[in-house]
Amino acid sequence: MKAGLPPDVVLYTLRHSWITDAIIGGLDPVTVARLTGTSLEMISKHYGHLAQDAARDKLAQVDFL
Repeated sequence: MKAGLPPDVVLYTLRHSWITDAIIGGLDPVTVARLTGTSLEMISKHYGHLAQDAARDKLAQVDFL
């Protein structure tokens, strides 16, 4: 494969990886849903926990008085 990926990698694997990275990286779920052509409901159902984890991690970095 020209991309140097293992032969068992399929487009769905790359899509899932991109969505995961986008959510963890802080891209809002509405934008992710629009960019991937799926519903916000499906993004929330399958990746919602990642957004919660990312928000918790970012909140933990905030210095409160």
